[in-house]
Amino acid sequence: MNNITDNTNPFESYSQKQIREEIKLAKQYFETHYSEDISIEAYASSRGMSACWFRRNFRNIEMISPLQYLINLRLRRAMDLLKTSDYSIGEISNMVGYND
Repeated sequence: MNNITDNTNPFESYSQKQIREEIKLAKQYFETHYSEDISIEAYASSRGMSACWFRRNFRNIEMISPLQYLINLRLRRAMDLLKTSDYSIGEISNMVGYND
């Protein structure tokens, strides 16, 4: 007779691990491609997820929406460039993904 005291569901923890891994991959993608035109819907679709599922799980883990994460990332990069380079504001905005 097995005496199991752990009430966790191994499938649920595997699912949570997979969700965390997907969010980690998304953040890595955003970090690498932040200067490009990124569609949250297209990114989610490319990973086989619905945009709604992706946004909900990203927010649950990061406490911020994927779009706001991307905006914050771009703003941080722009601030760094403003402090450390001689590029104009227009050039920097283009460099961080704000082309209009």
